[in-house]
Formats: sequence, C-alpha cells, structure tokens
Amino acid sequence: SRSLLLIDEFGKGTQSTDGVALLAATIAHLDARADKCPRTVVATHFHELTLQKDILPRDNHIGLFTMAVMAENAKQPDKHQNVPTYHIPDNPSDELIFLYRLIEGKSMSSH
Repeated sequence: SRSLLLIDEFGKGTQSTDGVALLAATIAHLDARADKCPRTVVATHFHELTLQKDILPRDNHIGLFTMAVMAENAKQPDKHQNVPTYHIPDNPSDELIFLYRLIEGKSMSSH
C-alpha cells in the first residue's frame, strides 16, 4: 500500500488496560492485512505493549523505534568502542538532551 497511517495518543481517556488492549488489537488487525496494510507509525505511552511477550505480533512487519536521548552529564563512550552513544539516564532527576534522532529500540520511560 502507498498509504501512511499515523496513530498518536490512542486510548487517551481510557483505563490503561483498555487502551493497551484496543491499541494491540488495532496493530494486530493492521498486521494481519499484510501487503494491504498501510505504512503505520504508532506513537504511544503504553510501555506495556513492548514489555509483555504476547501482546504484539512478532514478525518482520513490526519494528520498534524510539527517539534518542542522552543524559546531560553522561560519560561518553570511547570513540573506538562499537557501542551507541545514546544514554537513557538511570536517575530520573538527570536532565535530558533530546537528540532528535529516531533509533531502533524501545523506550522504558516517558519524557
């Protein structure tokens, strides 16, 4: 499909369990459409979707991405190490620097 579907704030105003269930069902329905599914971007605060093993379909059609952030006082890795330079702080009071870069992975907290 050549269409683009953007889903944001899905389930806002619902109980968390209801919102997670509705969004998971919507994603599963879209995934089941295979080649007829539009490219879809889902922005959500429902971390439960990625925490529990069987909520989302696990196939090649679904990728998890997050926005890169870095703690202001984070120690930078050695340039010769093959590790990402993005750091999500352990301390919630650390100030974040938003890097405006989409990276593969999932966020475990809301910013």
